[in-house]
Amino acid sequence: MGGGTPQGSLRGRALAKRDKKYQVFHREGLRVVMRLLREAVWAMKAPGDWEQALSTFTEGLQALRIPSEGCSVHWLDPSVDPPAILSQYVWHDGSWLQSLAGMDSVSILEIWDSGTHDYLVDLEEDDPYGQSALLEHRFGGVVRSTLYIPFVSGVLTLISSRPGAFTELDVELVRDLVEGLANVMYRLRELKDSEARDGRLQRVQQLEMIGQLAAETAHEVNNSFMIILGQCQLLLREDLDPDIREVVEIMYSAGENTKGLLTRLLGLARSQEANRRAVDLNHLVAESLQLLRRQVWNERIDLTEDLSVDQPLVEAHPGQIQQVVVNLVQNSRDALLEASEGRGGRIRVRTRAANGRVRIEVEDDGPGIPDAVRGQIFEPFFTTKENGKGTGLGLSVCQSIAQSHGGYLFAERLSKGAMLVMELPTATPAVLTAMN
Repeated sequence: MGGGTPQGSLRGRALAKRDKKYQVFHREGLRVVMRLLREAVWAMKAPGDWEQALSTFTEGLQALRIPSEGCSVHWLDPSVDPPAILSQYVWHDGSWLQSLAGMDSVSILEIWDSGTHDYLVDLEEDDPYGQSALLEHRFGGVVRSTLYIPFVSGVLTLISSRPGAFTELDVELVRDLVEGLANVMYRLRELKDSEARDGRLQRVQQLEMIGQLAAETAHEVNNSFMIILGQCQLLLREDLDPDIREVVEIMYSAGENTKGLLTRLLGLARSQEANRRAVDLNHLVAESLQLLRRQVWNERIDLTEDLSVDQPLVEAHPGQIQQVVVNLVQNSRDALLEASEGRGGRIRVRTRAANGRVRIEVEDDGPGIPDAVRGQIFEPFFTTKENGKGTGLGLSVCQSIAQSHGGYLFAERLSKGAMLVMELPTATPAVLTAMN
């Protein structure tokens, strides 16, 4: 026997070198796919943008040569007890479809609760969840192997018509890639929550505007009714024909009933004023921004605050002032998102005090306010947004709140961007004494 390296040893080293080369290739590819997924998540601006993000995910599977012929994502709500499946997304024949949870909800929840992946190499030999028929119906063909990967808010399912289709490296790569999928689902939840918050805020704005209009209308109508009632009383003192007296008495009675309704409406408006007290604007602003900071951060908007020290107190309704701050910041945010096409921007909120008044300034570096509409932005129902995307009540409500507090709201001209300012009078000594 001659010296030299055995043939089997050479082949073994060659295979090991090839496997290492493949691993390096896949790891580099995984980094690229994860970066593309992050960009897709940043690009999501509305709940309906989920399809593009999930398409990026499946493109990543294909780029990494994962032999999946179809996949589905079950989206869970882990905050409820027990966790519930919200919906599922199915990728088949090159497109994604959204549907309600399927008949496999129990097994999906079981896999998610286990926290570990489950690879079924051949469903003809081992189908512990009894799902082969359901999967074949869902994906429209034979399914022999499945890979279930749970993540923080759901379960990813990959299928193949071949038994043993997925290698250990495939499983490892998908387990890493699913972190990007978790970010997609997290962003989707965030957008849905934001949409719900915006809807609630719009309803509050509408109700606030209705309240303001009702109070103003009640005041004006009440003045007119006082004149009508006075004239009826004068007529009733006269010697009237019985038929005419009966008509006047009916008019007077109806007027008294209407006056009672107007009095209740005015009382409702005054009850808001009764809830006012001496408050620290810095505290209200800081609390309001805390509610908004995570939302705008995810939209690449830098939200900062510059609160002056030793700020005088103001007499105000805390909830209404916070509503103004949230409205003004949301207004800047909407302008930035529309103008920057997802590139974000900057919003700065400042408080200042001078000459017995305090002011809240909300400034952004967006497109600014066109001169053509500057005089209309505080009018009720005026909006520059598309139909269905705004009521046009936000700034009008803010101005009404400022005026009801003895202040005012206005827009300052800037060379770039926009700045809306609310000025309020400081609390009087009598209010401060009552507080102490």
